[in-house]
Amino acid sequence: MYKIKEFSQYKKILSENKRKCINLQTNCLMLADSIKHYLEEERLYYEEYADGLIIYVDEMRYYTAYYFWEKECPFPDFSTEKKICIEEVDVKNRREDDLKILSSKLAQKGFAAKAVNNEIVMDLKLHKETLLEQVNRDLQELEKQGLRFTFCQERHIEQVISLWENALVPTDLPYDHLKFWKCEAAKVLCIVNKDDVVCCVTWWRDDKGTREGRHIVTNPLFYRRGLGSIMLHAWLADAAKCDLLKARSWVAADNIKSDAMHKKAGFIYSGKTCVQYILNSVS
Repeated sequence: MYKIKEFSQYKKILSENKRKCINLQTNCLMLADSIKHYLEEERLYYEEYADGLIIYVDEMRYYTAYYFWEKECPFPDFSTEKKICIEEVDVKNRREDDLKILSSKLAQKGFAAKAVNNEIVMDLKLHKETLLEQVNRDLQELEKQGLRFTFCQERHIEQVISLWENALVPTDLPYDHLKFWKCEAAKVLCIVNKDDVVCCVTWWRDDKGTREGRHIVTNPLFYRRGLGSIMLHAWLADAAKCDLLKARSWVAADNIKSDAMHKKAGFIYSGKTCVQYILNSVS
């Protein structure tokens, strides 16, 4: 595995690989800005093979892998000290046949499908007034419970990380939450009891009129108080007040509660699905 140090090097590696592949297949949907971000953090690596190229993003405790591969050829034998995650995105089952073949090829190399997530979207302009009215009602409800909103401050970091670390992650992939917090693009909104964080939502910087959510996590001691819905409304209302046009997020296919909560708020499914395949560390 070799480190990619410059964007020009990244483009050269891809160009050389493209020339040798007759029928190139890839799972990489990253834009140039994302690549440059990983380069700045020195987290981008690659491995070259006769049949293609694998790009790795070091997520600290696991790798996300993007392949640029000859379609008819099997994948290589992966060797790494960390878990590897490969994500496959489909839109309205247009890649259904290809994904069946890909799933079989990945299974032959030890990968297992761990999570199926569906993209959900909301028209913020259409729902803006309703969201603002709902947040005003939610603020009154929080006040009754002795709770309040705040953006994450330095003193809240360890509490937020603890909430994340103890949350169930379907993929079994340990996120590096401290790195998320240090990233300038990361945002965290909290509900606090005095100064104790009891619920939080995370997201990356808004991009091209869209806000994309990551996770809403609640302290189990504060379950059944409607805090997840209250946090979702606040996150959406803040986006609407920033004059963003769309919000989107991902819901696990088997997460019935999250599905109901997002639909009630006004989300609809886009038809885009993401399957995560995981390979445990192999040396």
